[in-house]
Amino acid sequence: YGDGPLSDILKTQAGSQQAENYIHFEGHCKNIAEQLQTLDALLMTSDHEGLPMVLLEAMCMKTPIIAHAIGGIPHLLDNGQCGTLIHEHNASSFAEAIIKLIAQPAQHQQLAERAFKRIEQHYSATQNALTYLNIYHQITAYNSRVT
Repeated sequence: YGDGPLSDILKTQAGSQQAENYIHFEGHCKNIAEQLQTLDALLMTSDHEGLPMVLLEAMCMKTPIIAHAIGGIPHLLDNGQCGTLIHEHNASSFAEAIIKLIAQPAQHQQLAERAFKRIEQHYSATQNALTYLNIYHQITAYNSRVT
């Protein structure tokens, strides 16, 4: 899902490897939540990220996650307690993780369940509102001490 400057190159490479029946390039998608529910796993192979919205969405859909351990991803996935983290950014590391997911689906579903609970506890709208409220209280308390 999604698109980018390497799209044509990746499609050509998939074709040259005769992988068209296994690799699908869906492009931009308006109903990503529905699509995430159909996946066996979401792979986040980016070489740089902050806090990817698609991972939050996958966690909400209880979709198992395999992601490169960069940016905010390790924190989001609770250092591997809520998804599989890949530390060596190469194809073989992702392939090994996919093979483990296929061999141990129950273990990966447990990670997805933990991810869902993490979203509820730390990233829900209510939790975000309480976090902002706490920050505002800290700022006003600080300002009243300073003035």
